[in-house]
Amino acid sequence: MNTGSVKAVMTRRVGLGAATLGAAIFCAPLPPAAVGAVAGHSSGRAPTPAVMAPATPATGTGTGTADACGEPVLKADGQAWTCTFADDFSGSSLDGEKWIAQRTATSNFSTGEPGGPRACYLDDPSTISVAGGNLRLSAVSTRRAFRCGVGGKQFRTRYAAGMVSTHGRFAQTYGRFEVRARIPDWSDPGLQETLWLWPVDPTKYGAHPGSGEIDFAEFYSVHSDRVIPRLHYSYDPATVNRLTNTNVVTNQCLIDPAAFNTYTLEWEPGRLTIMVNGTTCLVDNYVADNTTDAWAPFNQPFMVVLTQALGHGVNALPKGTDLSETTYVDHVRVWR
Repeated sequence: MNTGSVKAVMTRRVGLGAATLGAAIFCAPLPPAAVGAVAGHSSGRAPTPAVMAPATPATGTGTGTADACGEPVLKADGQAWTCTFADDFSGSSLDGEKWIAQRTATSNFSTGEPGGPRACYLDDPSTISVAGGNLRLSAVSTRRAFRCGVGGKQFRTRYAAGMVSTHGRFAQTYGRFEVRARIPDWSDPGLQETLWLWPVDPTKYGAHPGSGEIDFAEFYSVHSDRVIPRLHYSYDPATVNRLTNTNVVTNQCLIDPAAFNTYTLEWEPGRLTIMVNGTTCLVDNYVADNTTDAWAPFNQPFMVVLTQALGHGVNALPKGTDLSETTYVDHVRVWR
């Protein structure tokens, strides 16, 4: 991680549900100006307009009997992926056997600008709901400030937000992960959304980023026309090679923010491939430098996490802003 540029870094304490995972994740404010640059911090300048990575054929859809993940999807070798997890959010409430709601009251997790607007995570219909075939994760403002958090880390805020994960319910090593979602149509500073994977053991290879994090889709409202995936692990920047896709950890790919888009991760030993609507956005043949274990740190189970957040740094929400914005998740599907 490049610490030479503006270090407006927010540490987010992850404690999904009642259990605290006890690790800090560093959430970079915005990627640097160069498309696909490695550094994780911003100088405050807006990136140059991104272009979608060259198109590659989407993974084929086979013919056969549909399962919980829908019609069969084929691997590159022609074999069908096997569905291991699926939620189409067809009910009227969050399925507690698949998901747990994030609560700041049990974890002290929050997002936003330290010293500025911060989101309190609530398990509340105003922030997390299921209706119309979608999971709805919202960021909202309240008329009056309220106290949030635990112990000496409490803070007062007017903002609440929604976040869910499969913590304690589902995790997997390798496979195909897919989320179809529509982010808020909001182009002013203040919002951030992340579809990501987090290790069940976040200290297996050391503190973050040593044990890995896969943000296969991340969005900043000041750049609402693009998705900016980011892979977190320890590597030597001198080994980055775009010709061989070695340790290439981020890219920017254009989307239609007013529409539902499909974000897919194909995770193999030694390789992470991220696609947007079937088009390749990022390929990383990762080589970590903090362990000799084969394919580490991405050789252990990761859980699925879906987050509606407040932004920070150059994407911070201006003080006093009234807010009621929602990310709609149509489905989550995982295959092995």
